[in-house]
Amino acid sequence: GLVPDFRGAASSASEIGWAPGRRAYKLLPQDSVEDRTGFAGLYKFGAVVNPGKFRSSGTTAQVGGNYLLYGMLNQALYRTSRESSRGLDLTSGVDWSPSDRNRTNQVTDVGLRLNEPLPTHLHNSIGLAWVRTRIGSGIKLSEPLPPRTAEHGMELNLLLELPRGILVQPVAQGYIHSGGTLANVSVFGVHTKVDF
Repeated sequence: GLVPDFRGAASSASEIGWAPGRRAYKLLPQDSVEDRTGFAGLYKFGAVVNPGKFRSSGTTAQVGGNYLLYGMLNQALYRTSRESSRGLDLTSGVDWSPSDRNRTNQVTDVGLRLNEPLPTHLHNSIGLAWVRTRIGSGIKLSEPLPPRTAEHGMELNLLLELPRGILVQPVAQGYIHSGGTLANVSVFGVHTKVDF
C-alpha cells in the first residue's frame, strides 16, 4: 500500500507471503498457538521504497531514494504429533538497505522456539535468538577507537499465556559491540500484553 507523508515523498510498501498447505483466507496477521499446529510454515518477502531525497552518510551530498528489502520465515521443524503445536520452530529474517543512507543497513536474525515445553495447561514457549546488525560503512562515530562493523545480540525469553488473555514474557538480552562501539550491554525486562 501507499503511506502518504505530507512533509516529503510518498512511500510504498509491498509484501507477498506463502504458506504451504494453507488457504490464504485462513491466515491471520498474528502468530497464535493454532497457527503452529502441524508442520506449518509462513514465508514473507517485501520492500519499502521512499523516492524522496536523503543525505548520503559522511557527506553533504543529496541522494535520490531510499529502500528496504526483507525476507522472513517461520517454519515448524519438529512436532510431537501432526495435530499438535508442541515441538520446535525455526524463525529467521534478513533485511537490507543502502549503507550510505542508513546507520544500520542490514539485520540478520535466527531463532528457535520450543512450543509447550512446560507441563502445564497454559500456553508457553521458550525462545532463543541471535541477531546481527550491520553498521553502515559511511557512518562516522565520535569515538577515538575504530568502530566495529556490526552489533551482535542474543535473547532468551519465556512466554506464558495466563487466563483472561494476559501474556507475560520475561526477556534477557545481551549485546556485543552495542551500536558499533566497543561497549557490551545486558538488558533484562518483561513484556506484557492483554487481549480483550
